[in-house]
Amino acid sequence: MTEDQILEALVKWLGSKTSLTVVQAYENGDEPDLPYITVALLNMSDVRENPSNIEYVNTVVSGENVVLAKPVKEVEWHFSLQCHGGTQPLSYLRPLRSIIELAQQQEPLFPGLTIHELSQIRNVPEFVKEKWEKRAQMDVFLRGLTRDGALIDVIEQHTITVETM
Repeated sequence: MTEDQILEALVKWLGSKTSLTVVQAYENGDEPDLPYITVALLNMSDVRENPSNIEYVNTVVSGENVVLAKPVKEVEWHFSLQCHGGTQPLSYLRPLRSIIELAQQQEPLFPGLTIHELSQIRNVPEFVKEKWEKRAQMDVFLRGLTRDGALIDVIEQHTITVETM
């Protein structure tokens, strides 16, 4: 999965669980009506030092048989959510902490992604257009497998014929 696909899955999941408009943070465009949630990808990191497996796929490139090696790595993506507006924005994020305990509620993220952790919810009001806007913020940690690959050298195969005298 690409980071865009992961972000899209998280936005879809958040929208279905909160019934709010969910947008990617720092996009150009008009601000949605309050309340809404913004999602920002902060970073990604490998969970383990080494891949759990390496998948080898035979393929043809420019008419030649080659092998694509894909290390299977567990990766964690760290997102920041901000809920903007409403009478109490913390109340929109609070139910997320309970529903992640129910595997059925992690759809449509499954099977490729799982919510590994949710941080505490923070009250972070911000001064916008000369007035205070209520906001709440929390971090979401998603885990999944990556299979980024590279072509590797292969041993050429030749037929050998042996003649006996």
